[in-house]
Amino acid sequence: MEFSSRLLLKYYENFSMSWYYHTSKHIIVQSSDKFVFTSPEFIGAFSGAFFAFIFGIISYRIIKRYERFIQHKGALVQLERLLNEHIDLSGLNRTVALNTQSLLSSHHLTRNRFVDLPLQKELNTSLGSLEIANKYFSYERSITRINIDTQSLNYTLLRFEDVMIGGGVLEAENWYYVTGAIAQIPGYMNKIEVETRELLALVRINIARLSGKGIWYANINKKWDVSVTEEELRSEMKKLNAEINDIEKRSKTR
Repeated sequence: MEFSSRLLLKYYENFSMSWYYHTSKHIIVQSSDKFVFTSPEFIGAFSGAFFAFIFGIISYRIIKRYERFIQHKGALVQLERLLNEHIDLSGLNRTVALNTQSLLSSHHLTRNRFVDLPLQKELNTSLGSLEIANKYFSYERSITRINIDTQSLNYTLLRFEDVMIGGGVLEAENWYYVTGAIAQIPGYMNKIEVETRELLALVRINIARLSGKGIWYANINKKWDVSVTEEELRSEMKKLNAEINDIEKRSKTR
């Protein structure tokens, strides 16, 4: 026992312990260090944990910012598809209005009905460009008003049909009012299509500019608004109109 105690005492001496004492069964050691937090070991451990924490926060913010950028790019693609659909449906409503006006002028019934232009409310929060988000909000209001008008006309046409099928007589004043309202639809559709094409051209430019942009672009730039000149917008509009005209020509030849 005495021999083993001496070995242990020697072991602790090598570690420069300030003082110790032992009994026949125990060795009690106490360090002379009063400021443990200033020891190199503690500072090293704390520094490692601290920088790991900071790095974790920065990495989290970088990743979340990039995810938001990806969401914005996806919203631009969704908006592009929606606007293309609006161009198609506004053309359809224009044709329906012209056909319906011709039939009503001949005092014939028609089952023609206008279609709503769909909207995607989630785009308001998914878009990361303030400029495009504001333009879409204004455009959305225009589409909503158009949908309300066409829904009202659809309901009126349905009531006309019910009255005439039931052998009733329509008031001439109501008849001419509805035919006059329908006659205005092509002009409304032309106006909204111009607005649709302008927004679509801007969206297409944004999609092209952001193509290939990744995590560093998403984090370095505070805003994702793309600077577009009037010349660039006119050039894109010219290209878009040519594409639409080509599609219309091909559809007529089928």
